[in-house]
Amino acid sequence: MKKCLLILSLLLFNPCYAQDQDSGRHNPDLYRLSLISAATTAGVIAGITSQENMWWKGERSAFYINNNQDWTYALGSDKFGHFYFSYLVSDIYGDLFKWAGIDEPRNKYYAAGLAFCYQTYTEIRDGFSKDYGFSPGDFTANLIGASWPILSHRYAFLDYFVFKISYHPSERFRNNSNRYIIDDYESTYNWVSFRINNILPDQIEKYYPDFLMLTIGHNVAGLATENPHHILFAGFDIDFEAIPVNLGIFNPVKKLLNYYKIPLPLLQFSPGLKFYLFRY
Repeated sequence: MKKCLLILSLLLFNPCYAQDQDSGRHNPDLYRLSLISAATTAGVIAGITSQENMWWKGERSAFYINNNQDWTYALGSDKFGHFYFSYLVSDIYGDLFKWAGIDEPRNKYYAAGLAFCYQTYTEIRDGFSKDYGFSPGDFTANLIGASWPILSHRYAFLDYFVFKISYHPSERFRNNSNRYIIDDYESTYNWVSFRINNILPDQIEKYYPDFLMLTIGHNVAGLATENPHHILFAGFDIDFEAIPVNLGIFNPVKKLLNYYKIPLPLLQFSPGLKFYLFRY
């Protein structure tokens, strides 16, 4: 984990990176910043309250680091969830701060800091819970997720990757294993989609739809049995931002849609081969 953090810090604070150093500062719109601040304050209060009800009702303990279950819990699939939520918040707030007049790349750094601080509070609070404990793996996933919009701004090839999530109630969830579906990893599907039109040869790219991506998906099953296992998928996905339709003021909706994987034909290739006409 220490090597991972070192590499990330070098990427984020690369002294050789000079792009955007001359970007002009703009006076932020205080009215818009006030709206963002008010909504964020309400969201943080609501988030902490819901987390208290969902996860932190159990017995408290002295702060401890839970290395024993860090990568065995849910077969490690929770790490994508930590990455994804931090990435989602950081990416959305980067756009909000830009809307409020904060120039790049400062808006991305502020957004990443906001996302990472909230997630770090969550991890520290877990550290005082007897049921959870502080997770170095979760902490690292949070840091990478919050930093991803900055990294993709600096290193253009990272923008070829689009991270998504989807939910479909598992049998465990339908049998009331969890109160909230986002807390059931068997109901959670994690996706990495690829904007392959960016790397296709010119003679092929001109015929390939810009909005059609390839995707790799991951899910887990049998967590409460003696045979917990990973499930892997491959198929196509839609890049809503690349659809050539100008929605004017509703253009941000296309980006919001891009955070969620819609059902499309998929091939399960592990364990075994299965084809699904529509699969979350």
